[in-house]
Amino acid sequence: TKRGTLTIAGSGIASVAHITLETLSYIRESDKIFYLVCDPVTEAYIQDNSTADCLDLSVFYDKNKGRYDSYIQMCEVMLKAVRAGHDVLGVFYGHPGVFVSPSHRAIAVARQEGYKARMLPGISAEDYMFADLEFDPCRYGCKTCEATEILLRDKPFDPSIQNIIWQVGSVGVVDMEFEKSKFQLLVDRLEKDFGPAHKVVHYIGAVLPQSTTTMDTFTIADLRKEDVAKQFGTIWTLYIPPRDEGHIDVSMAEAFEAPCLRCNEEIYDRFSTEAKVPGGVQARSCSSCRIYGRALRFGALTEEEIAKANGVIALGLRFVVAIILEFVTLS
Repeated sequence: TKRGTLTIAGSGIASVAHITLETLSYIRESDKIFYLVCDPVTEAYIQDNSTADCLDLSVFYDKNKGRYDSYIQMCEVMLKAVRAGHDVLGVFYGHPGVFVSPSHRAIAVARQEGYKARMLPGISAEDYMFADLEFDPCRYGCKTCEATEILLRDKPFDPSIQNIIWQVGSVGVVDMEFEKSKFQLLVDRLEKDFGPAHKVVHYIGAVLPQSTTTMDTFTIADLRKEDVAKQFGTIWTLYIPPRDEGHIDVSMAEAFEAPCLRCNEEIYDRFSTEAKVPGGVQARSCSSCRIYGRALRFGALTEEEIAKANGVIALGLRFVVAIILEFVTLS
């Protein structure tokens, strides 16, 4: 492995608040930092917590050239520093691996050339959405895709699952002239697959502390109105709840030896109020979590299962106590 290193991190969406401790440690230790963030507070935070040379990658954006040309330049300026033997950190807003072309390219090229490269996890707009809209992507299932990709490759929507569409305000745009967005082509497709009366949520996660999260509900027909369409900015996101509920395959439920297994509003509502976990228990081990998960899927726990789960947890606690005592003894 050659001397230079490349680490790619994410700053999240909410200003500073979404920067992880791991990312902060790299901000403090790297000797070259390149960043592309969405607010000046995060920019100042990076600079204040580092003694490294810092460069704002947004300088490579230009209305007179394609976005992908800008991305290649961002990638190459980071790689140049890696090749010079520096420990380089690239910081991108959101999750650094989600809709971030230069991060993936830079890592691939660095590794191909023999340099150590890695990506750190960050908080994406989708993660922020899960918390703000309070929905579980595992309930019914969830598909996430970019607006232009959906139309260009004619990717089908599944009305029985949750759908998340990214970058709805830059449909078909490959440069920086976002006023060219073909938003109405996306609306045509949504109307075809879901119908004009189906409701969708326009989502924008709050960035600064004084700002508020946007969670506006519209029908698909509303999206044709000019005053509504102009609210959809360049990188905003659209959440589409399921229109239909998928049917349970009874034969498969029987194969699971759980003929009572159902996935509908009634069963989820009941679980939220009636599912019981023994008092004082905090399930942390994989085994105990699986057992309590079974309770939520199939009904109440048996005494044998409760005893097994408590045994697993007790064993884990004894192990932790033993480690602590050994550490204290060595100290």
